[in-house]
Parts: sequence; C-alpha cells; structure tokens
Amino acid sequence: SRPILEASPSWYRWTIRYSPGSTLTNLEVSLLCVGPASVFFLWFVTAGLFVLVSKMSKLHTVIYKFLLLFGIACVSDWFLTFIVDVASSAFSQCIPNGFADSSLLSRQQLKALSDVCNSEIYRIWYHFRLREGDGSVAPVIIFIVYMGLTSIETVMYYTYILNFHEDGRILDLYRRLIAKEGTLFCPLDVEVSPAELMTILQKSRRWRGKDGARRNLVVTEI
Repeated sequence: SRPILEASPSWYRWTIRYSPGSTLTNLEVSLLCVGPASVFFLWFVTAGLFVLVSKMSKLHTVIYKFLLLFGIACVSDWFLTFIVDVASSAFSQCIPNGFADSSLLSRQQLKALSDVCNSEIYRIWYHFRLREGDGSVAPVIIFIVYMGLTSIETVMYYTYILNFHEDGRILDLYRRLIAKEGTLFCPLDVEVSPAELMTILQKSRRWRGKDGARRNLVVTEI
C-alpha cells in the first residue's frame, strides 16, 4: 500500500499525488500503463457497443466520425497528457529550483520534491532515484512502455477501421478495387415503376440552375 497525498479531479486532468519512493518498481511501472490503457479501453467498449447497435439499425454519420476522432485521441493519450502537463506547468513542481545537478540534492530534498510532483514521467524518475540512487533508466522504461502501448492500440484501432467502421466500408472498397472483372455480382434488374419514373422526370423538368439553366430529358427506351 502507499499513502495518497492528494486526489483532486479537474476538467482537464485528475491529479493523484503519492510518494514514489514507497512503491514497488513493478507497481510504479504499471501506473504508467493504467492511464492510457484505461482511456483506450473506454474507446474499445464504446466502439464495441456501437458496432452491436449498427447490426440492428443504421447509425448516423456523426457517430462514426466521433468514434474516429475519439479513437485517435485515445491512442495518443500519453502524448496529449504530456502537452497538458507542459501547458499547465505541471513539470515545474517536479524540477528542483536552485540546483543545477540533482546529485546535489539530499534524500530528504528528493523525497520532498517527489511528494509534490504530480507527473507520472517524473515520478518514475524519482522512484529509481530514491530506491536505487540513479534515475537514468526511467526514460528508457517510459519509452518502451509508451511505444509498446501505442503499437498495440494502433493495431486494434486499425483493425476496427478496416473491418467494422461503417460496416466495413473501407475493406469492402478495397475488395472492389482489386477484384477481377466478372467476380462482382451486378444485378441487371434496374426497373422502376411508371409512377416513380414520372416523379423523377417531373422533378428534373422543374429543376432550374442559378443562371436559369435547365435539364434536357431524353427517354431512349421504355
């Protein structure tokens, strides 16, 4: 267990502060995955529900666009979080003031800084710095974790876009483009009723362009 020093939500982030020196390494590393993985899991569940609904009724185009943009945001969650941290000056609480080298800081000073730090990237550095005396391995772990998560999420997102987005329209379009002539079934029955034909002709006859242009109607076969 670890003491939670602060847990305060806001409209752009949820701040959770604790002492990184009191956690195990595997737990600290897993905390890097919890945020991005949870956000992507939310998109995964949302997309799955809409896919099930689309099997029963047609969805509006806005919903598909929302799933596209929401998915992109979830895949790049860690990068967006980094931008928010930079914009909100969250890193300023994690950087020691008045010290050019972190090696000059005592353990008490490091612990005090780690307790007020609310950035996951810096907390894992403080974790290794406090427990092992060297935090240089932290950037490597962060890179591996985030690149691994991004790769897995990108593959899952691509699978959705290819096979399920708008009932598999992209995959269907691809198959139509590469299909050989004669393999696609094209029905010859394009008959319409006389009433429907008259409606189409009358609508075309009434059409007027911006400059008064009209459409010429030619019936070649009845």
